Amino acid sequence: MLQYDSSQILQDIRGFLTIHPDGMIAIYGQTATGKTALSVELAKHLPIEVISADSRQIYRHMDIGTDKISTEIRSQIPHHLIDIVDPDEIYTA
Repeated sequence: MLQYDSSQILQDIRGFLTIHPDGMIAIYGQTATGKTALSVELAKHLPIEVISADSRQIYRHMDIGTDKISTEIRSQIPHHLIDIVDPDEIYTA
């Protein structure tokens, strides 16, 4: 498991956002490596919103197998591009 110093990460991101108030932080990596958990933890300490780039989480009614963030957490932390189209609709990037 990847170990990181969360206080250093927060300090670095705060510094970045001070210089670039409209900046964007990208968290990317392999499946099941904790990207979502990290984004939620960061959102508890920073004024951020989460934009999902997952190719399956855009679809409504497809919660099993996509590991979507819970609606409870989404009500507390703004998330975008989750549950935006029905499975029978065409959607492309």
